[in-house]
Amino acid sequence: MLERTWFDRNWKWFVPVLVVSVCLLLALFVLAILAFVESLIGTLYPYKMAVQEAEQSEQVAESLGRPLHIGRFSTGQINLGTGTGDANISIPISGPTGTGHIIVSGKEKGYHWTFDTLEVEVEGDDTPIPLPDPGANEIRSPPPGSIQSILEKPSGTLRSGGDTLADKIDD
Repeated sequence: MLERTWFDRNWKWFVPVLVVSVCLLLALFVLAILAFVESLIGTLYPYKMAVQEAEQSEQVAESLGRPLHIGRFSTGQINLGTGTGDANISIPISGPTGTGHIIVSGKEKGYHWTFDTLEVEVEGDDTPIPLPDPGANEIRSPPPGSIQSILEKPSGTLRSGGDTLADKIDD
């Protein structure tokens, strides 16, 4: 008589544990990607500016109360290029007396953002609360380390000993 292998003896519990483990690892991977994307969105100018304006708005404080809580998982899209881009995002926000969304819609040209929509829509209220655009005529350079500043760097900026890559090729 042949002796049964370990798998023959234990497959009834091993296969379900393996399937559940793979599903959990896949779910953790997806959650990690979502958290990474959400953290990137939180560093962008339209997001930070809209949240700052909502936190400073007295009308928003009257409708939602203080302190305001910025929710996770903003929806919408942000497209960025070198000094250009557009944003259409909805940022969940809540306070002790209500919930709503910060609605941001704007375009960037030459690091200058102009917003078509910058308001807070409070659930249960038909009238949105407009938010002021601070420095609508101000040109901003991207903050160091931001996606915009990384995209802005020209292709010849790889340096070694003070020379650009193009200078080394010409030598």
